[in-house]
Amino acid sequence: MTGEDWDSGFGKCVVAFLNGQGISEADPRGERVTDDSFLLCLNAHYEDIEVTLPGVEYGERWAIVVDTAAGEVITLSVALGIVAAEPPVTKGGGTHIVPARSVLVLQRLD
Repeated sequence: MTGEDWDSGFGKCVVAFLNGQGISEADPRGERVTDDSFLLCLNAHYEDIEVTLPGVEYGERWAIVVDTAAGEVITLSVALGIVAAEPPVTKGGGTHIVPARSVLVLQRLD
């Protein structure tokens, strides 16, 4: 983004990529730290906005794990007392609608 982009009056939606493979710090034992990767989609506009997801080099498939418009939080993990769900999935490089005044969190599957 440029300086002008930050000052524009039409910027109503932000998409940020959190790269779980891009953590540069080591853990206390000096080992590499990795985590899952996520896309955060924040739509402050009063209308739905179509966003283009990053290309497949960032992830071929993305699971929608949080959708505040639908009131859903979905876990992909299996742990004692927790069952993994089958979330909606969308493809990298494709488009997706972010509902008005909502947050979507997508987790990279592969």
